[in-house]
Amino acid sequence: MLLLGVIIAASLILLFVTRAAKSSNEAVDLPCILDFFKRASSDQSPDERMSNLPMAIRYLNSLAAMHGNKQMRLQAAVFALKSYRDDDRVVLLALTQLSLLVNNYTDTSIQNLLQQDQHVVIKTIQSSLSRAKLVDEPPEKDERLSSEIQRRGCLLLGGCAENIEAAAHIIGSGGMNAIIDALQWYRFHAGVSKWGLWAVFHLCYDRPEYQSSFVEKNGIQTVCQCIKNNNCVDVTRHGIAILFDAMRNNTESSAQAKVIAFQEGLNDLLLECMDEYHDDAEICMMCQQILGGAATYAPVNDNGCQLESDISS
Repeated sequence: MLLLGVIIAASLILLFVTRAAKSSNEAVDLPCILDFFKRASSDQSPDERMSNLPMAIRYLNSLAAMHGNKQMRLQAAVFALKSYRDDDRVVLLALTQLSLLVNNYTDTSIQNLLQQDQHVVIKTIQSSLSRAKLVDEPPEKDERLSSEIQRRGCLLLGGCAENIEAAAHIIGSGGMNAIIDALQWYRFHAGVSKWGLWAVFHLCYDRPEYQSSFVEKNGIQTVCQCIKNNNCVDVTRHGIAILFDAMRNNTESSAQAKVIAFQEGLNDLLLECMDEYHDDAEICMMCQQILGGAATYAPVNDNGCQLESDISS
């Protein structure tokens, strides 16, 4: 009898485990998740979407543990953004999935999807930041959530921006504005500053037309403030690289960037960076090369003529 009891108990345990595994597999079935978010973005009313919010969060957590079919995972994350763009928890989970997938940007199908839906990503990031600005003293957990959305958004846009066609879509959809807004609002947040500046560098590197747009949007001032406000080697490296690239060309935009940087205290800032990060060869080299052309960074008068001033004095 004892043996029979043991056998029965073992059989029941095996049955329970099998059913649990089957239920788990059903819960994380990728086509099921994709269909759920497709329906949420098109067929469901706002009340229905709200009632299904816990399931949406559970599905996105399941999506994060998957490794197959990158295109379907990307589609599911985009549909999640379209359906729940006003819920920061869903937004963060979806952006996290997208930022991980962007490493596969060489895949043509993923390129096409990202180009088609970058405006969705950008508007979602902007909407989240707008909500954050409405709260004077947010709880710490809400502020962490909002800042992480901006950090992930910048990481995603910067990863896409290495592709020239994707960069054009980002600029055309207001992506530069979204990144600069994030940098300005979270100017004391090292993570947002690091990846926001990284995204700007990838958008603007060796692209004078985008550098001009960046300068016009108070980009130089924003970079300088991020460097000053964050004692972080990565923030400094990315920021100095942007300044170096923006001022090295013989263009009107480059000349304007030099004047603005001078007004922001460029000389003292570079010297402080070299002192703080004296063991970082890359930072010191860029600072020295900028300072080496210091005479060209003097301000100009109303007639556009350079004033007799030496930034290195």
